[in-house]
Amino acid sequence: MNSMSQQKKIVEDSIYSYSNIWANKKSVRQALHIREGTVDIFQFTNASIRALFGKPDTIYYSHDIFSSLSYYKQLATKNCHALVINGDHDMTFPYVGTKQWINSLKLRVQSPWQPWYEKTYSEAKYFLKYATIKGAGHSIAIYKPEESMVVVERWLASHTNSSTS
Repeated sequence: MNSMSQQKKIVEDSIYSYSNIWANKKSVRQALHIREGTVDIFQFTNASIRALFGKPDTIYYSHDIFSSLSYYKQLATKNCHALVINGDHDMTFPYVGTKQWINSLKLRVQSPWQPWYEKTYSEAKYFLKYATIKGAGHSIAIYKPEESMVVVERWLASHTNSSTS
């Protein structure tokens, strides 16, 4: 491994470790409106899923996982706001597949694609913003940290006073 790839690996490992610490802080959970008892412990990587499927060989998916589409269909009946972000170079979850399952929800398009490849969908009191970050791979915050921060900050700012529940 050359020194550049070693440095990148150190940065990635730090981000994953520190994100676990940050996401499990009570103040962060309160700021994100995560109700107590709904999420036990945040983990950046779910290492237990491979054992669940009898695949102790790797931390990477070597099998098909179940679809989460039913969860998004349930969310579409609730009063909530969702943000889905993809990198357009993400080979783990390609953005065309994400667009496809979002389209399958048959939500009304509230605002068409914006310069950052953002599109907003809505149904009753459900709003879903989908953003694609150009040039980003699977870990968008590592590939395009500034762009990722802009998308997340804009989304959070648009919901500052939307709900206290």
